Amino acid sequence: MRKNLIVLVTTFALLLLVSCMPNVVTHNQLNQLQKGMVQADVQKKLDVDPEGKKSFTVEGIQYSIEYYPLQTAQKKESTYRPNYLYKSGGSKNWADANDGKRWIKDEKTVDLTEDMYCLYQGGKLRYWGMVGEFAKSEDLQIQALNSEFFKYIRVKAD
Repeated sequence: MRKNLIVLVTTFALLLLVSCMPNVVTHNQLNQLQKGMVQADVQKKLDVDPEGKKSFTVEGIQYSIEYYPLQTAQKKESTYRPNYLYKSGGSKNWADANDGKRWIKDEKTVDLTEDMYCLYQGGKLRYWGMVGEFAKSEDLQIQALNSEFFKYIRVKAD
């Protein structure tokens, strides 16, 4: 009986932990990437599944792109809902649990993201970054790919 309870509590704790894990790439994870890594190692380091993949050929060279949501900031979002237990007139009631307020404020933290791209050549990581960073690369071949790159990236609607 006690063993079953321990297994149940452990399983619940693991599920809770996994559900709280962010589904975005952080800048700390980006710092772990190295040029030449294979896709499986990149995905392991980022610990997030790519949102999409594309393949293309330029001048006979095969490339592939994976894109991930990169956390660029966080913000708090607040919503208000009516306190249905509120009674006007100052009488003691359940609204006192919410300081007698007519409205209850709910807050949550939301990740703001931009797409981050991993460019692979021959199955190995060649370059990674956000859209504008490819044009700024010190690698002239990556700079030259920038115009081709825009044909294959995902464009987010604002």
